[in-house]
Amino acid sequence: SKYAIPPLRQPYEEGQAFVDLFDPSRLAVVFTNSEGSFLLVPGSLASTHVAIFAPLQSVEEDDGGGWLVCQGAALPALQQRSCEVSSSGFKMWPTMLAMIAW
Repeated sequence: SKYAIPPLRQPYEEGQAFVDLFDPSRLAVVFTNSEGSFLLVPGSLASTHVAIFAPLQSVEEDDGGGWLVCQGAALPALQQRSCEVSSSGFKMWPTMLAMIAW
């Protein structure tokens, strides 16, 4: 697959490697021709619904996650509370009424 890279003040170099932050096994490369710069993602990779590519040298592994983040990113810790535990039937009363009326 070929994705256009918008014009940048400091364009990425041809051949520069990019990696998917959500799936580090998915790599892409910058390709440049007379039409502009493009990010080439091999068609043989499994397709995903969401992919965020970043330059390979600017990412690091996230603490406690199976994904990557941009270097120096200070992300808050994920909450341990589950939505399932915190929800109650009372908050769902409009949905229950709609189901009964249907």
